[in-house]
Amino acid sequence: MTPWAFAIARRLLVDGMRRGKREVLCADGDADPGASAGPHADDLIVARELAARIEQALATLPQSQRAAFELIKQEGLTVAEAAQVLGTTVAAVKLRAHRAYAALRVALGDAVPGIEGGKP
Repeated sequence: MTPWAFAIARRLLVDGMRRGKREVLCADGDADPGASAGPHADDLIVARELAARIEQALATLPQSQRAAFELIKQEGLTVAEAAQVLGTTVAAVKLRAHRAYAALRVALGDAVPGIEGGKP
């Protein structure tokens, strides 16, 4: 479960950093040419902490929501494939996954810039 949690945390971190760079570029008008392309140690720490929060948030979800989320996001199954694995309808899997996404947004809203609790 940890590798995909790190992947989610990394993508959220990168998106937040990109959003911040655009804001800085708009305000200053020029980029920082001395900035390194690799991740900083602080960024790695933040990503690990975010991954831990994602795992904690997933642990609080009902099993049905967690299973739908993991099949779609971790395993890469389509909604129809996940429905077949879970023995339920496509609509039920969509609803479970949506509720899992909403719960994660609320749980992680204050941890990631640009994410507001309960809003996409």
